[in-house]
Amino acid sequence: MEAITEEQIRLFRLRTHHLDRWYPLSDALRVAGACGFQNTPPGAWEIAFQNRIRDCTREDMVRMLEVEKTLLQAWSIRGVPLVFPTAESDTFLSALVARECEPWIYTQGIQLALDHLQMHLEELLPLLVQVMPQLDGQVDKSKTLLDQTLADWMLPVLPAEKRDLWNQPSMYGSPDKQTVGGAVVSFLLRPCAFMGLVVFGRREGISPAFTS
Repeated sequence: MEAITEEQIRLFRLRTHHLDRWYPLSDALRVAGACGFQNTPPGAWEIAFQNRIRDCTREDMVRMLEVEKTLLQAWSIRGVPLVFPTAESDTFLSALVARECEPWIYTQGIQLALDHLQMHLEELLPLLVQVMPQLDGQVDKSKTLLDQTLADWMLPVLPAEKRDLWNQPSMYGSPDKQTVGGAVVSFLLRPCAFMGLVVFGRREGISPAFTS
């Protein structure tokens, strides 16, 4: 069998990621669907698009993401904000949903909060899912606001003896801005995204917005 050269591997990767030539705007969704475009730091996905489609303007990208909604931004592979074709949500979102007896990926850091509450992730995630429909038609203009809003909505459905612990300052670096409940929500938003319950909305200034 003929050995594969490093040059062949590089060319294969360039072709697979649609970096081997300029593509027409009509191929935008196919190009975005190859592996999605990571949007960290904010705006990175726009640069990724323009490195593949010469004639794609920012107005084109805003139209696809915010008007036509043929593109979607949500937490996805690697737990990062990713822009991908809405029609391929099964690949970029629901494929990441934990199966029975599987752990949820990208949630390992939650353990400190779980130990503090003496609760399990499997207890808390259904409670967050229960209140998520309240997000329908609402837009929260920062991640911090989203975390705390959902934490406040969860408070009445928590066991009564856990509510004081829920409202105590976070153990994750910003106790003046985040409660333990807000920290729990922050970790559980990835599973909620995989279930199609929360997505990124229209960016306003430097802050992303979030909605259902």
